[in-house]
Amino acid sequence: MKRIHKLFLMFYFVLFITNILISEDVPKVIKSSSPNMPDWVLKKKKSPQYVYFVGIGSRVSDLKEAKKSAVDDAVSQLVEYIGFRATAKFKSTKEISDMDNISSFRHNIVQTLEGKGSAKVNIDIEDIYYEQYSDNTYTIYCLIKFPESWVEKERVRLQKLVEDQRTKASLYISEANESIKKGDVSRAIDLSINALLVSEKAAENSDLYDEAKNLIVLLLSSLNFSLESNPQFAYLEGGSDSIEVKALSSKTTLPLKGVMVEIFEKNSNAIITSKIGNTTDENGLAKYEVERVTGNSEVLNVFVSFSLNKFNAISKFDEEFYQQIQDIQKAQALWFNLNVINKSKASQMAVIVVDIIKEGNEKSKVSLSSKFEDALSGKMANIGYSIISTDVPESIFKEGMDERGIKDASFSYIKKNYPKAKKILIGVRHINVLGEIGKDIAFKEYDINDSQIIAVDTRLVLNLIDIATKKVEKGLNIEAKGLGLTVAQAIENAGKNALDKLKEKLQDF
Repeated sequence: MKRIHKLFLMFYFVLFITNILISEDVPKVIKSSSPNMPDWVLKKKKSPQYVYFVGIGSRVSDLKEAKKSAVDDAVSQLVEYIGFRATAKFKSTKEISDMDNISSFRHNIVQTLEGKGSAKVNIDIEDIYYEQYSDNTYTIYCLIKFPESWVEKERVRLQKLVEDQRTKASLYISEANESIKKGDVSRAIDLSINALLVSEKAAENSDLYDEAKNLIVLLLSSLNFSLESNPQFAYLEGGSDSIEVKALSSKTTLPLKGVMVEIFEKNSNAIITSKIGNTTDENGLAKYEVERVTGNSEVLNVFVSFSLNKFNAISKFDEEFYQQIQDIQKAQALWFNLNVINKSKASQMAVIVVDIIKEGNEKSKVSLSSKFEDALSGKMANIGYSIISTDVPESIFKEGMDERGIKDASFSYIKKNYPKAKKILIGVRHINVLGEIGKDIAFKEYDINDSQIIAVDTRLVLNLIDIATKKVEKGLNIEAKGLGLTVAQAIENAGKNALDKLKEKLQDF
């Protein structure tokens, strides 16, 4: 008996300690809207004319938000009672009063069921009971009632609405599949989006929603983009080479008309625009140019893919699927680079160098200077000019031709045979072979009779000419001497000296 008594004492002691510990951890009720919790909180209220629901906004820090949460919870129960699986979302048309005494309050709510349309529902808030806790949170119980007759009418209305939406979504999907067969991928995408937006509105149509999603993924994954033009440059002065983008699909060989294109520079270093819109034309093309370079980068990294504009609405109800669409956009994107340069350097340029060699009393000889021409072309390319390869026959230059004749012959030949060339750099080297040092060139200070070293003087005349206008845009003269064991070697060394001098002056050319 004593043992039993001790066990009881131990039990009550443990219970006492537990109550102390619990009472320290659990927030206490410090205020309530009425002395006692109403019966309707624990026992469902019934009436022949009304259907009652109790919504709860539990442990919310803001009283107004707690009230809204409780009303939303009650209306969600109504949706389940009517017999639909869709989750209800609600937006209040006016704020709930902050007054504590809300035993009778009429509140209008816009019913925005997922896909079930929109209807104004008058909700009687018959009673509200709340408790405030020591941790400054609230729990609110809201008793609302709906007319039984309205509930039955709403059940019939929503049933018809869901069936109509199913019929509509099914038709969109069927038409999308037919469009795929016809090769009209752009229309198929639009129809699939319509099917998605309609079927999303009701959980009963989730099978069609999934089918529409699969169609969208299939079609977007079939897209790819290519460049029809060959853009290389964006200009510091504004503008660029033409950017012609073509939309393609593995689902058809036909041009993709009506595809919305998104194009931008990865690091926001340029503004890229189109004069004819961002939708592909009947040939599947969209045309753009760089309107303005806004950063300091020497290279623009350009992104091209399908636009997300048509899919923005999806982000509001299915963030996960919208993220999947964004991932597909990146996966199917076309990337290319544009070099940022001065416009004058972007046009394709031909380079020709011709020598006029004068040696003693002999007639001047005219010949192409291929080696010096190659070296000069390399110098021009290094400072950003776009050089095209040319093959000019020496036969166009006649013996005894002067500088003007050489320029005219060079200009005419390039203009006729190289239509892509927009500029021509013509170099004429006037080479005067002075002769052998000590034999032809006397030095009074030194007794040199047979040095076998040849000396030449050269003067290089450069003219950069715009082929369309025949206007000389820039000009440059370089004088240089050269020595060698032969005339050819002396000329070659003079050319090296000229290139060294030219290197400094080309920075501003």
